Amino acid sequence: MNFREIQVLHALVALVFGLFALLEPASMLSFFGMTSGHEIDLVARFFGVELLAVSLISWYTREINEKPAQMAIARAFAIASIFGILTTFIGVLTGVLNIAGSIAGFSLYGILTLGYFFLLVSKPKRS
Repeated sequence: MNFREIQVLHALVALVFGLFALLEPASMLSFFGMTSGHEIDLVARFFGVELLAVSLISWYTREINEKPAQMAIARAFAIASIFGILTTFIGVLTGVLNIAGSIAGFSLYGILTLGYFFLLVSKPKRS
C-alpha cells in the first residue's frame, strides 16, 4: 500500500464515520453498544466534526510527493491509530463497547496502523 492509497482509505473511513457521528449520533452510539442522551450525542457530534477534519487532511495530503512530509504524516497517523487500538481495548475491558464496536475499532485502527507502519519501515523504491 502506498502513501496515496492509505490516505484515500483513511479519508473515506473518516468521512463515513464522521458523517455518521455528526448526523446520526444516536444510531452511531447504538452501533458501538453505547447509550444515547443529549450530552453524549453532542460529544459524538463533536467527534464527528474531528473525523471530518481527519478526512479532509487525509484527502488533501494524498498527492504529497515529498518523502519527509509523507513520513511526518504517516508517523502522526500511526501514533493516533495506536491510541485508537488502545482506546478500543479499554472499551472492551470496561464493557462499554459491544462486539460490533470492538470489531470495527480493532479492524479499522489495526488496518490503519499496519498501513502507516508499513510506509514508515519500507525502503523507498529506486527509479
